[in-house]
Amino acid sequence: MLPYLDATLAFALTMLAVATLVTYLVRVFKNTLSVRQEGMKQMLEEYFSEEFKPVIQRELNRLKTTVNSRVAAKLEETLKQYDTSIEKAKLEGLTDLATDELLEQLKRSELGQKILSDLGDHAIAIFDELGRRYEVVGWKATESFRNNSRTWSFIFALVIALVLNVDSLYIANSYVNNAGLTQAVIAQKDTFVQDYNTLVDTLEKEYGRE
Repeated sequence: MLPYLDATLAFALTMLAVATLVTYLVRVFKNTLSVRQEGMKQMLEEYFSEEFKPVIQRELNRLKTTVNSRVAAKLEETLKQYDTSIEKAKLEGLTDLATDELLEQLKRSELGQKILSDLGDHAIAIFDELGRRYEVVGWKATESFRNNSRTWSFIFALVIALVLNVDSLYIANSYVNNAGLTQAVIAQKDTFVQDYNTLVDTLEKEYGRE
């Protein structure tokens, strides 16, 4: 029974090593093609084209009962004429942008300064909602990135299996029939696990929450 348990452990470690290699290749591929930078650009495009002005307009409508109507009307006119490409241009090239950083950027903008000066404390609600909608857009972009990563992982796994001829049954039988090979793989357990954990930590820092 023990040889089979050792063979199972060795096989699991081998699959872990393959998974680590596949994930590393996906990371290299994505970084090479600047996929994250492009994804950030698309996310900001969606945010400023579909969320930014509608959110402010919606909040202004809600605040009309509590702020001066003429002030609200002037802000609405400013909003209609405001060119959001100015803000997008300032953020181009980024691969990551936290909500707090975005809001700080928006508050320093021409429109943001006007909202703050004209609405005072009421401006907080507008920026809070802008931040919330940014997080929603970011969540959707993250989900899309994860799905794409799974697809590329699958493709790379197929390629590696073909190129390296990773035959699961053959590997399993080799471990069952060759105790020396099995023990040699098991002896590298800590290395395999450490490599995997290091890669996971790196990905979490690069790509955010999983």
